[in-house]
Amino acid sequence: SGSEKFVEYGFKKEKMLVIPNGLELNQQPIFREESDTIRILSVGRFVEQKDYPTAIKAIATLVREYTLGRKFIYTIMGHGDEEKAIAREIATYQLEDHVEVVINPPNVNDYYRNAHIYLCTSIFEGLSNSVMEAMSFSLPVIATDAGDNDRLVSSRDNGYLLPIKEPNAIAEALAELITSSKIRNKMGERSYQRLQEKYTFEKFRENYISLIEKMGS
Repeated sequence: SGSEKFVEYGFKKEKMLVIPNGLELNQQPIFREESDTIRILSVGRFVEQKDYPTAIKAIATLVREYTLGRKFIYTIMGHGDEEKAIAREIATYQLEDHVEVVINPPNVNDYYRNAHIYLCTSIFEGLSNSVMEAMSFSLPVIATDAGDNDRLVSSRDNGYLLPIKEPNAIAEALAELITSSKIRNKMGERSYQRLQEKYTFEKFRENYISLIEKMGS
């Protein structure tokens, strides 16, 4: 998405090279057994960009309109100026039994490991490190079509890529994943594979070495 902006400013696309972020892949793929409580996770700063109100509205829709047959918990993790606003949204929809806010815990990886679904409702993004971290923990990802999320997530492959500010579409995707461990594990496996193929630190290093070699030739 950054390169597209530069093209709008008059830079030549054929003279640009995009090297995406790389992530250390320190764990093996994870297969999650069926669970009585499905855990949905979002990680990020509490800022308007992340659009947590849409996520909370999606959870409210799940509670109000879907019969899921199992319990679920949505965890919003991070910190920032929108903390009180997020708490007000949770209270407005009376979701205290379904949504929790966790402020900068020391054991972030444990939350990824224990989650079943990752949710990103951003209205704009770069190449999201938190989405890549979720993928490294073999999580299916529900993400809005913002920034470079479309490079990380493909609908019906490793999750769902959905329009921005569409809580009903998010609720529908959540319902499908909540009710099927088979789909969650299949999509989570594809998340891990996609990260391994394109976005590891090794790939990041290879891309830079290739660039240096081309500049020296």
